[in-house]
Amino acid sequence: MVGDKIYGPDETIFIRFTEGRLTKQDQDRLRLSRHALHAAEVRFEHPVTRHQLHLLSPLPSELAGFLSQLDEVV
Repeated sequence: MVGDKIYGPDETIFIRFTEGRLTKQDQDRLRLSRHALHAAEVRFEHPVTRHQLHLLSPLPSELAGFLSQLDEVV
């Protein structure tokens, strides 16, 4: 899983991450410094007011850049 330090390419990366010892090789294998997850849109009911909330969030630049690199490979 891209950017996942626990379930990604090597479970020992998580140990090095928690100890502040990520290597350049670890970072290259992760491909991103964060999870490649994003919710562009979320809807839910406010727990107190019961109003419907609708939140939108554009794709962060680092994820857009990562996806454009994938498009170039394919």
